[in-house]
Amino acid sequence: MTEEFLKEMRVQLDSKKRDVVELLASEYGAFQATNHIKGKDLVDIASNDFDKQILDVSSAIEVKTLYI
Repeated sequence: MTEEFLKEMRVQLDSKKRDVVELLASEYGAFQATNHIKGKDLVDIASNDFDKQILDVSSAIEVKTLYI
């Protein structure tokens, strides 16, 4: 492989790393916003569309956390 190709791959990798870190930080913030909710309250909260979207995000984060 050429030196130029390797440099380009390093730049792309660094860019992807930054994207992943930013995404994780934003998802973690959404998770922290709903982390205090008790299971019995989820049905009432999910009746509001906006709250349901937040819960969907935090559920996805919990699943990702389990896999990590």
